[in-house]
Amino acid sequence: METIKKLLDQLVFYPKGITYNIEKYNHPYGIPDEETKDWFNVVVDVDAEKYHAYSDKYDEQYYNSFEYLEDSLYSALNYIQKTNNLRGIHYNHRNTGIIFNDLKSKLDKKMDEHLLKASRENKEVYMGEVEIFYDKSQPYPSILLTTNMPEEYSNALFIDITDTYDLDDTYINTNDYDEE
Repeated sequence: METIKKLLDQLVFYPKGITYNIEKYNHPYGIPDEETKDWFNVVVDVDAEKYHAYSDKYDEQYYNSFEYLEDSLYSALNYIQKTNNLRGIHYNHRNTGIIFNDLKSKLDKKMDEHLLKASRENKEVYMGEVEIFYDKSQPYPSILLTTNMPEEYSNALFIDITDTYDLDDTYINTNDYDEE
């Protein structure tokens, strides 16, 4: 593992200014230890404050460092024929408070504005919620907008949010549900 660490430091992570760790892969039961002894995961630290354009501490160079990170990682491991030993690339999200607190609050307000407008215009009560979550398999957060508003209102909400906030580095999805 030390050889892998040195190689990845020099060719991938140090030049990009990204911190990471190599963790031994904990294999599922039933696979012989001899076969899995060299398996590992790479855990990449993502500083949300520097990664997201929404933040005041956004660093475009840091953000761009993630663009071809996986390709660079596999190319480096190919030099020493260890690509088959890499079991996964995971992301450890740090400094996420700005996303979970500040942005979530603003998105909740936008949701409320659109719910109120739809309710007034249709004389019905609509509900919705905003969820923000991080997945260890991607460096960016996912935002899920769930609402029972008619489609044109949920589409308007989506457009309003993407036009108002710089969320190009975020996966956003709407999930319309029917009230039973």
